[in-house]
Amino acid sequence: MLKIKNLRTSFKIDGKFYAAADGISFDVGKNEILAIVGESGSGKSAAALSITRLHNKKSTRIEGEIIFNGTDLLSVSEKELLKIRGKHIGMIFQDPLTALNPLMRIGAQIEEPLIYHTNFNSEERKSRVLELLEAVGMTPRAYKQFPHELSGGMRQRAMIAVALSCDPALVIADEPTTALDVTIQAQILELLSELQKKMQTSIILITHDLGVVSEIADKVAVMYAGQIVETATVDRLFTNPRHPYTRALLAAIPSMSSNERRFFTIPGAVPTLREMPRTGCRFSRRMPHEARHETEPTFHEVEPDHQVLCICHS
Repeated sequence: MLKIKNLRTSFKIDGKFYAAADGISFDVGKNEILAIVGESGSGKSAAALSITRLHNKKSTRIEGEIIFNGTDLLSVSEKELLKIRGKHIGMIFQDPLTALNPLMRIGAQIEEPLIYHTNFNSEERKSRVLELLEAVGMTPRAYKQFPHELSGGMRQRAMIAVALSCDPALVIADEPTTALDVTIQAQILELLSELQKKMQTSIILITHDLGVVSEIADKVAVMYAGQIVETATVDRLFTNPRHPYTRALLAAIPSMSSNERRFFTIPGAVPTLREMPRTGCRFSRRMPHEARHETEPTFHEVEPDHQVLCICHS
């Protein structure tokens, strides 16, 4: 349904363009949940927002191919893209308090895509909004409420209702549980999983939380410094992680059964766009041990549907 080929998203800093997503490729099948994971600054959101070209046009350059249902979204006009956003591709942002309009009631915000993308009359739109509110676990009372009157979890449910209003084929969820406490996170994840199965919608889930990934994802793409370094089914990634960065991310998850007094941390930090190395293995500087690396890293298939960048995995 979605095929990304050699996507390069660059941002202008002091007159020069620096790639945040640097030549990445992946695909999403029908009824599939793909999780893109990595530390902050890895390029996850830059890549995801490029799909619907939501970046600032003046300071962003997007190259490559984004094939959605046979159409390259980078080649269509802004007018054509407006017909796709909201109707065929929905967005769930990580902070619903800023994503939702504070001056509009929740019902009106869920109804807005229906006005633009459907021929429903006012009664049909209201009926659809109430149906969506029920689907995301909200009462009809929320129809007339403003975003500030809702809790963080309820605002995120409203944001999900907006994204799903036109039954999109694909939903991009950009860290949808980041601002929520653990209990509410679990509820939102369960809701997303249920709605995905019910509505047969594909999801791209952007997150830095591997615990979230293990709950609902089918496939995982691990990103570091603008590149995808490992792709696998969720089962294979957790049982047989191969790239040193993936292993480090998994080792950093706190364990109740561990006897270690100190949590494991990955040395160093993700390089900034200006400092990011553009050749060789980009994770080599943060590896605590010597390893062989490729000058121009390529993908290696270690098992079916499991690919790893660079020979440092061996």
